Amino acid sequence: FHCSPTDSDSDLFKIILVGWNKDKGKGTMASYMHVNPIQLSAVELQQRGAFFSANLETARSLYRKASAFPKRVFVQVFEKQISEGPERAPSPEGQLVQEEMRLRSIPVVTLTTEEFLANPPSLERTDLVVGDFDWTRMALRQLGISMPEPPDYPDCLKHLLHRTIWTSTLAEVQQLLKKASKPTQLFIKPAADTKAFAGLIASNSEDDFWLEYLLGQFDPAFPVLCSTLLDIVAEYRAYAVDGEVRACCHYKGPSTPGPDMAV
Repeated sequence: FHCSPTDSDSDLFKIILVGWNKDKGKGTMASYMHVNPIQLSAVELQQRGAFFSANLETARSLYRKASAFPKRVFVQVFEKQISEGPERAPSPEGQLVQEEMRLRSIPVVTLTTEEFLANPPSLERTDLVVGDFDWTRMALRQLGISMPEPPDYPDCLKHLLHRTIWTSTLAEVQQLLKKASKPTQLFIKPAADTKAFAGLIASNSEDDFWLEYLLGQFDPAFPVLCSTLLDIVAEYRAYAVDGEVRACCHYKGPSTPGPDMAV
């Protein structure tokens, strides 16, 4: 069993599987493949059709040493009161990250927002920070990184939107709703300042107070993205890295039927 970094991609390793001939006392190379050993188990390797004897953890250890990111992980936790006393727990997504990083033997630090603010950790580019909007802003600010513009509606996905989307301002949305002769609802969210406020439904209902609240917090010329409403049955989150979907997780609503991954 041989494991070494490939020349083309530091995230991949060349795994050479050797079939050992006990009678002749020598081995012959059965096959090789480029894989990420973190994602493989001995069973999966055996299913590739090769006979071998290997220490998979050795491969994983080499992979971890070669991989520069992340070196450390900071996960936001929230304090809640239970019958046994206060408990610190991350979000569901934070919990998954925490479990995976510990499997990879990567140090994990858990902090509340109050702890993060009171004694900010000295972050490096090789650190992974997992938390809410405030955590993201604080981490990027400390690293001297500008908040990226949100790629809300990429051109490559426009044929899947199935709704009308346009750019406006808070004041223009207010005027549009006032002039509407029938009950009208719009989904709005920030167009420039990422997550300045969470997306919401604004309407011309007398009971609606969200738009008035936003106009009291932001400039009337604050740019927003507007959308007609969809009856969304369920939501899934797809995680893409360098243009490739790495995972798709159920987020809200019924979990079946699942999304068409071929799309």
